[in-house]
Amino acid sequence: MSRLGELSHTGLIPPPPPAFVNFITPYCEKLGFTILPAHLHVILGFALFYQAIFLASSYISPVFKSYNSLRRRSKINWDIHLVSMVQSPLICLCAFLALGDPQLHSDRVFGYSAFGADVCAMACGYFLWDSYVSLKYVKLFGVGFALHGLASLAVFSFGFV
Repeated sequence: MSRLGELSHTGLIPPPPPAFVNFITPYCEKLGFTILPAHLHVILGFALFYQAIFLASSYISPVFKSYNSLRRRSKINWDIHLVSMVQSPLICLCAFLALGDPQLHSDRVFGYSAFGADVCAMACGYFLWDSYVSLKYVKLFGVGFALHGLASLAVFSFGFV
């Protein structure tokens, strides 16, 4: 039996539709990610959010004259850094708010809170996006950049086991 049914959802983001949870739960449980079905929509939503920022950057950033004179690699790097500058304070603020969660204080190793899991899902969404971008542009930025994104995604994914 999944632990998912026992968990209430008072997270950062509203819960996913029950049909979505019912569809993905067997797959997630086979992989050992018992908590993931309640938060996969957050991961995917934030990955799309970061991709939207990345795409918007190439339309917004030309306001800066220096952006227009950059080479392709530097423009892409600029756009990636813009996403990072949005993500960093957002995840720091949410993580700070999660620190005060009494559910996490009651069991510091195996504790669960929907809010804390949503914050972890936000981070996973960023590293999913980062992995996608780093693999897409591996010829420009190298294998190390891609491995960093994939390793970070793997580490944060363990929060859903």
